[in-house]
Amino acid sequence: MMTDAQGETALMAFASMGNVDGMRVLLAHTTYPALVMMHKDSVGRTALMLAAMNGHVEAMRLLLEHPSADPAAMMVLATSNGGTALMAAAQNGHADAMSLLLDHPSADAPAMLMLATSDGGTALMLAADEGHTDAMRVLLDHPSADAAAMMTLAAKIGATALMLAAVKGRADAMRLLLGHPSANAAAMMMHADSKGATTLMLAAVKGRADAMRLLLDHPSADTAAMMAVRTPTGCSALTAAAQFAAGSSAMHSCAPLLLLLRRVAEVPQPSDDAQQAHMTKVMEALCKGPGSTELLNDSQPDDARDECIRLLLALGANTSRSVLSLIIREHAQLARMPHLINEAIVGMAVSRKRPRDDA
Repeated sequence: MMTDAQGETALMAFASMGNVDGMRVLLAHTTYPALVMMHKDSVGRTALMLAAMNGHVEAMRLLLEHPSADPAAMMVLATSNGGTALMAAAQNGHADAMSLLLDHPSADAPAMLMLATSDGGTALMLAADEGHTDAMRVLLDHPSADAAAMMTLAAKIGATALMLAAVKGRADAMRLLLGHPSANAAAMMMHADSKGATTLMLAAVKGRADAMRLLLDHPSADTAAMMAVRTPTGCSALTAAAQFAAGSSAMHSCAPLLLLLRRVAEVPQPSDDAQQAHMTKVMEALCKGPGSTELLNDSQPDDARDECIRLLLALGANTSRSVLSLIIREHAQLARMPHLINEAIVGMAVSRKRPRDDA
């Protein structure tokens, strides 16, 4: 059997291009067609996987229905990281190719739907990560699917299909998952990954405001509980959003944080040490990061930034010590501090800056 440097055969090359006529000629002149169809390249891909990856349904049908084929075995063969033909089709949004595999008479559809890669990623997770809603429907609505179990499965890092969709801002995929008849939406939104982060936190740290809004506005959402979750390191959705704002050079980087702060402000908050400490931590996070100098540049109008600072101060953020010292250390020129912080701490700011000015 001749292959190239990556272990790819002529049959695999034709399958990846959807060249059905070329595949027929090769298989007709191959002494051991079964071996050729089961051959894997250097990363473990087969001709069926390559055809599925590119959505070539007729090429897939030719392979599965060949007299020498073992379709049941071909459909569960996996790459070096555990990927199957179904996963390849799902990741690339080829719903017709997925249906061909799942509906094949030799398919063990329930098992195929639950198979996972070495990282724990299922076909549903791969489709959700890319936002392929048609592919997700094929999986969730298949007669053999245990949709509830599929939606609560987590990869090795603890991420679910909903989390993966939220991180990428795939709002339509999130709506499909949360709105599915088999979904326990409340539990799905409160699920935490291996680091203790929820879907809301993961969306916040990536600045996915639309995904965050979708979660917060869902009828099953317990907004107060979602906002109260802390990771073992003390991170919350608020601190995650503040980190995004301080680390991003994009316009409107404060929008996700503002969305959360407005929700917090809508509900009476306890004026206790824990509340003050948390809001101070959020303010500190806003003052760190590669984008914080530009963010705190008062010469740049930013209504969202100013409202974030105003709300943080109103919610108990302590600017008299740690935050002020942090700002002065990170942003040496006091003129670069937003006027709202200036107004709140002008007395201390003047006292701290005067020795340097006098010098």
